[in-house]
Amino acid sequence: MAIKKILAFTSAIVLVLAMASCGSKETANTETDAAEITEVLEDTTASIDEELTSEPVSEEETTAEAETTEKETETEAETKPETTEPAGPDLKSTDGILNFYKEACKKSDNNFNATQSMTLASLDGGSGAVGKAIDLFEPIAKNALADNSGNFDHVPGKYENLTVDDIQSATATDDGTTTTITINLKEQTNGPKSDSYSGSVGRGIGVIDGVDTAINELKGVTVDYSEGNISLRYSEPKIVVKVDDATGKIKSGTWSFKVNVAIDNVKAKVVLVPVTLNGAKAVIDYSVKY
Repeated sequence: MAIKKILAFTSAIVLVLAMASCGSKETANTETDAAEITEVLEDTTASIDEELTSEPVSEEETTAEAETTEKETETEAETKPETTEPAGPDLKSTDGILNFYKEACKKSDNNFNATQSMTLASLDGGSGAVGKAIDLFEPIAKNALADNSGNFDHVPGKYENLTVDDIQSATATDDGTTTTITINLKEQTNGPKSDSYSGSVGRGIGVIDGVDTAINELKGVTVDYSEGNISLRYSEPKIVVKVDDATGKIKSGTWSFKVNVAIDNVKAKVVLVPVTLNGAKAVIDYSVKY
C-alpha cells in the first residue's frame, strides 16, 4: 500500500517536470500549461489523501508483519547448529573419580614399570615366644620380604572390579596439566586362607594370597596353625596417582597399605627352635611406586 502512494506522487512530479521542459513554446500557452499543472497536482494530492484516508494500516496487518519477522528470526535461530563443549570427566563424585581412575589404569597397563616394596615395620613375639626364636626369625622375615620386593609390571589390584562400595573417600584436583587422584579404600581383614584380588584392598591394590604362600618364603621356618588363629588386617590402604590431562595416562603413583599380622596359639619352629606363639604381632609396610 505504501508503494502505491509513492508511485502516485512520483508520477505527479515527473509530469510537472515534463511540462516544465516545454519552456520553448509560445507564451500564449503558458497560462494554460500552468493551469493544467495545478490541476494535475491537485488531483494527485487528492488521490494520495484519499488513499491515506481510505486504506489505513490496521493493527492486524502490523501484528501479522511483526509475527512474520519473529518467526523468521526463530527459524534462523533454529537452523543455526548448536555448538557445545565436550563434557569433561566428573571429578566431584566418587563414582566419577573411580571411572576416571579406571580409564587411566586401562590406558597405562600395557606399559607399566613400577617397584614393589615390602618391609618389616615391627615385630612382637608375644607371651609365648622365646627371645632366641624371635632373634632368629626377624632376619629371616626381612630377607623374605626383600626377596619379594622389586619390579612390578602391571597396575596393582584388579582395578576393573573396584566399586564405589570399596572406597572410603576419594578426591581429585586438576592444576590444568595434571589431575591428582587420591582414593582411600576401606580396610579389610583376612584369615589364613584368602585370595589376592578379593575384598576392597584386594581389588584396589592386591593382598597376600593366603599365609601359606608367605610361610613358604620363610627359609628355615615351619608353622602349624591348624589349632590356632592367624589374621591379617590391611590398614591405611591408599591410592595416589597423577594423570596426564593430555594423554589420560598415569604419570606417577603410589599404592600402599600396612599388613597387621596377629597370631594366637600357633606352633612354629625357627631353625629347629620350637615355639608357641600367643599374642604375637607384626606390621609390614607394603607399597608399589610408579
